[in-house]
Amino acid sequence: TELLGKSRKFQHCINAGIRALQDHEWSLAASHFQDAHQIAPSSPGAKRALFLAMEVKNTVTQSRGNIDRAISEGDREKALAYADALDNYVERIHAQVLDADLLAVDGQQESSL
Repeated sequence: TELLGKSRKFQHCINAGIRALQDHEWSLAASHFQDAHQIAPSSPGAKRALFLAMEVKNTVTQSRGNIDRAISEGDREKALAYADALDNYVERIHAQVLDADLLAVDGQQESSL
């Protein structure tokens, strides 16, 4: 039925987004979570996942810009500090993604379709 098809597509989008986060593919993750959010706009799991992916994508982009700027200014120490902070941030996010509770899509997903 249509509801079952939406439910499967929703779960596929969530799972693909989680895999993309685990692979550090922030834009791809955001795209998958956006698709899930469009299928089930009232799903708290999809909203949390989309927010996380967008936040990580923006933070990584900003951090890379800071690293590039420090390099172009010839400030190796500052660039290394930014890179170290980014590595630590990505490690924390990766650990959170592995925590099933962070992106758990609750049983309400079908009722929100």
